[in-house]
Amino acid sequence: ALAERTKKPIALVTPLDGEPGADKVEALIPHGVLLLSGFPEGFRALERLVTHKKPKPGPAAKTPVDAAALRKFLQGRTAPFGGQAALDFLAIAGIPTARGNVAANADAAVKAARSMGFPVVLKNGDEGALHKTDTGGVHLNLNTEQSVGAAANRLREGGAKTILVQAQVRGGVEMIVALQTDPALGAFVLVGLGGVLTEITNDASMRPAGLLEGEGGEMLNELRMLPVLRGARGAQPADLEAIIDVISRIDSISRALGTRIQSIDINPLIALPNGALAVDALIVPSSEV
Repeated sequence: ALAERTKKPIALVTPLDGEPGADKVEALIPHGVLLLSGFPEGFRALERLVTHKKPKPGPAAKTPVDAAALRKFLQGRTAPFGGQAALDFLAIAGIPTARGNVAANADAAVKAARSMGFPVVLKNGDEGALHKTDTGGVHLNLNTEQSVGAAANRLREGGAKTILVQAQVRGGVEMIVALQTDPALGAFVLVGLGGVLTEITNDASMRPAGLLEGEGGEMLNELRMLPVLRGARGAQPADLEAIIDVISRIDSISRALGTRIQSIDINPLIALPNGALAVDALIVPSSEV
């Protein structure tokens, strides 16, 4: 039934080793389902399928990144990290990020907010604070020094050792751009609706890393949210080329670092009429150093 509802290829991988029975193979063939036996062998076969399935008629979508600088930044890092450090990592790859300053206490947070101008956002600035929205670690639309000081104190009382002060990004569409590496299947690039709705709406497009020229735009065209990006109901359209550039740079990070990076999660990336800004990110290095 699933095979008839989707255009995507389907494979059934069984935990049993050995050659599958001919009757089972023949029963699945009319439905376009591939039967593979044994998890190790099955997933290796799928890896090769993913790697070699794409024709290579066009040039690769290469956006240069400084591989040496990225590797240097990751030296000694094996644990996941977010906060300003994750944004600094993205900036090395040429991905625009929201302006931010790390403050040690409420007074420093107020000073930083005053310097960058209101409104601002305050977040738990600790690199290991990985799920800030779910744990009360984000305070939005702070317009006064008093509200900044109060939010900073709440973050500190909640266990934050540092406070990230960011300029509030006005308007735009929240998106997610991500890289995920699977030990068996390889690396994949994803783009979709971001913010707190990412897991609820399941509006995303995923392709194997090593994108060809034009594939970033094709991924955007596969999203149900595309009319929103193009300016639904009189809204200004988002800068699609800026989003595509971020997709390409994430893909280039995968090319440059290979297995040194396990995953990158930019969520949200704010797509604006002119440009796109990474506002929050999570980087997961591999244990390979």
